[in-house]
Amino acid sequence: MVEVPEITSKHQWYAQLNAAKLMIEKLRGGHYYWTVVSVIEGRLDQMAAVARSGRAPSSCDRERGMGLAVIALRSLYRVAPGDCSLLLQLVNGFDHWTSLPDA
Repeated sequence: MVEVPEITSKHQWYAQLNAAKLMIEKLRGGHYYWTVVSVIEGRLDQMAAVARSGRAPSSCDRERGMGLAVIALRSLYRVAPGDCSLLLQLVNGFDHWTSLPDA
């Protein structure tokens, strides 16, 4: 698997989120399953909304994030390991959101 740097701050999480949005556009332009791409995009949007709200992710929010990790591993690992790794780092950063420093 391609290594993506571990997310160590909220600022870095947002930067990786932007990279994931670009990844979504690349996948959407390719020959990948539209449904999988849409689900990934929806999960990223949910995580971003929680992050922007300033509140700590609830257990339900974190479970949705884990769902994104499962989708990434099942659907992307073989065809795009770097993209899979990026999503896993976003999920991990989201799961530890309250302990991440801002900068």
